[in-house]
Amino acid sequence: MNEFSKSIRMKWPFFIPPPDGRSESEIEADINDEIAFHLRESGLEFREAGESEAAASALAKERFGNIEEYKRQMKRIALKERIMLQRINMVLMIRSEERRV
Repeated sequence: MNEFSKSIRMKWPFFIPPPDGRSESEIEADINDEIAFHLRESGLEFREAGESEAAASALAKERFGNIEEYKRQMKRIALKERIMLQRINMVLMIRSEERRV
């Protein structure tokens, strides 16, 4: 984070939240862990209702829906702050350069 971003964050902390410090691969791993947890829990419900292991797993995935689409959306949400901060910094740098000219 550059000095300008730090100064803006100190002046207006309620406008610009601190960025998520995780790497993109850490975010993906967290998302995968979260989805796996929900699939396990859903599968357990189906197992307790008498379904076989394979059927319970298939039913849990069916109940969950399009897993890859959910992963994509969750990753986008997690990275949204970072992307927005990059855009803000770019606009501010451009305006700063325009003032110099």
